[in-house]
Amino acid sequence: MGGAGGRHRPLSATEGRSWLLALDGTGAWPAPLTDDAAPASASATGTAEQLLLFVWGRLTLNDLKIEGDPRIFEQLIAWEPEE
Repeated sequence: MGGAGGRHRPLSATEGRSWLLALDGTGAWPAPLTDDAAPASASATGTAEQLLLFVWGRLTLNDLKIEGDPRIFEQLIAWEPEE
């Protein structure tokens, strides 16, 4: 999982499993969403297809159900992975 201090945000698929994304200075790191996970400050819900299209920049926040602070997801949108 990402470095200490990373923020976690759940992505919940309406027809399957949900997972967490940890975003820190080194990138975004997926992990399964467990029953004992700490509460997140924001979550995004959509179909698995919608969530993947969002992560790949093909859909916007307006295409998902967002709960909590949308600025957290704006960090994910603004993140530029190193090649």
